[in-house]
Amino acid sequence: MKTAIKFEHISKEYQIGSVGTGSLSHDINRFIARIKGKEDPNKKIKQFIKSENNDNAVLALDDINFEINQGEIVGFIGKNGAGKSTLLKLLSKVTTPSAGNIYVNGKVASLLEVGTGFHPELTGRENVYLNGAILGMKRSEISRKFDEIVDFSGVEQYIDTPVKRYSSGMYVRLAFAIAAHLDTDILVVDEVLAVGDYEFQRKSIGKMKDVPNSGRTVLFVSHQLDLILQLCNRGILLDKGVITMDGDVKSVIDTYYNLKDNALIPIGERTDRNGTGEVKIIDCSINGRNINNAHVVIGDEVRVELTVEVNALFDDVNFSAGLADKKGNSMCDFSSRIISRNIEFKEKGIYKAELLIPRWQVNVGIYDMSFMVFNKHSYLLDWIKSAITFEVQFGDFYQSNRLPDSGRMFLMDYNWFCTKV
Repeated sequence: MKTAIKFEHISKEYQIGSVGTGSLSHDINRFIARIKGKEDPNKKIKQFIKSENNDNAVLALDDINFEINQGEIVGFIGKNGAGKSTLLKLLSKVTTPSAGNIYVNGKVASLLEVGTGFHPELTGRENVYLNGAILGMKRSEISRKFDEIVDFSGVEQYIDTPVKRYSSGMYVRLAFAIAAHLDTDILVVDEVLAVGDYEFQRKSIGKMKDVPNSGRTVLFVSHQLDLILQLCNRGILLDKGVITMDGDVKSVIDTYYNLKDNALIPIGERTDRNGTGEVKIIDCSINGRNINNAHVVIGDEVRVELTVEVNALFDDVNFSAGLADKKGNSMCDFSSRIISRNIEFKEKGIYKAELLIPRWQVNVGIYDMSFMVFNKHSYLLDWIKSAITFEVQFGDFYQSNRLPDSGRMFLMDYNWFCTKV
């Protein structure tokens, strides 16, 4: 079998304190702390492994080795901060390794973030040609597949509209359609399909299932583990910058479920987030409990509280909280826009946002909640995945001291009646 990708002793080291903070006052504080021999007060990255040779460096990846054969679909699995996105960025040449060698046999197309490679002022049509050129395609190749790309994306009505007016879902549909239809040998996908709607995800899954027949190779990162289980024939588990398992995807996922997270990172310090940063979620709690001891009781009122740092003014902001089970299956979405709740930020500063769920109706289990914040044009301001993990505990929902099997996720108010006919 022909080798498509090979990583040999790859490490990626990031320097802390060697670049400016973006603020003069913070740079002065850093300089004074260095003179006094104290820790940098602006240091943000705490979740990675310390470099042995440099106290001001961390290892996002530490001596990574693997080979991927042509036609394989490989899922990269791991908790937030495990190094998955860093690994894909190295492969896509967004950044370079600190040590080791990467061998790639063929053209690489990357979908690492919503809207990557798009120019907001250009139309969808112009961005198809621009994105295709970035991926190394000739204009004639792009023209030959243009109609197929637009049809798959489902944005034909808006193809001559500047993409700055697209929603994030439209961005993803068009970007994936380009990458999936042009003649690249390796496709790298990092989480972006989670933004697409169900119908588009179904089409994308079908398209990616055809990949082995075309000889193309796919590297896939997602917290939707059911998606990885459907698509991938092999899984690689990353934990704290090292590979802990490489093998059958189901076995890798089962191992991932058993990982214990002993170093939960405060939300305000997490770097694995997307968005402009003009609005930033810096803390959250459920019913007053933080990420270390959060739980919910079935049937109880639930309050999810967010602390939000606002650095720009907005007259219409959409808060969205997505609930997923431990397999990454999306359960439901709590969107402020869907219920026509208008949220405004007329001043910069710190805000408190609250999601109120009058009666919890999801069965016992472990769940994740992710948060997304959009402006009125659906531009992503902040997206933090698996912001809080919590346990749903038994509650006497039906006043019978009984619940259905935990495989039945949702609990509904209902009754039965029977009369003689």
